Amino acid sequence: MAAVLFCLVHQRGAEAVMSHLRSRPPGDAGAFFLTHCHATPFHSFLHREVPLGFLDCSPGQSSPQQRFFQQPQAALEALFPEAMPVPASGPLPSAGEPLRPCLRELFALKPRPLPEVFVVWASLLTKEEGAKQWLQLNHYEREVEIEDGIWSEGPYGVELWPRFEIYRAGKKQRACVVERGV
Repeated sequence: MAAVLFCLVHQRGAEAVMSHLRSRPPGDAGAFFLTHCHATPFHSFLHREVPLGFLDCSPGQSSPQQRFFQQPQAALEALFPEAMPVPASGPLPSAGEPLRPCLRELFALKPRPLPEVFVVWASLLTKEEGAKQWLQLNHYEREVEIEDGIWSEGPYGVELWPRFEIYRAGKKQRACVVERGV
């Protein structure tokens, strides 16, 4: 029974996310993953040359991924400065110290253009209403929700019925990207 659970149910969402992106690939603007560390297999399942971005979780204190889940609105503003902002509930925590000095560059939240697709760890949207507002304000529409098993450890600890949500740029957002020449 345990084998069936772990082979067919537990944390199957990651592969389903990549399968969905393989069947409906993002355009040149790519996809960005607002998920916990190593949540999806990335290019090994996508089999396409598509720009993919994610929150770095290099070892050390206050990695970009940790800072994002502490203050998502402030982190979204730092990552995507061309987007319409939502008032942050607090300032972005400062970058911490990486485990090794060579990782220091990875601890910065570098500005980037808005992607066509966001893959979001769904508990973020229930715990941080501002993150959902940010997606809506920037014309991203929920395309699909993908279950990830019965339980999983996410950025907020162990979660029951975890899931991913995939948001794709709506027509208004895609028009803005074309205007900016991205």
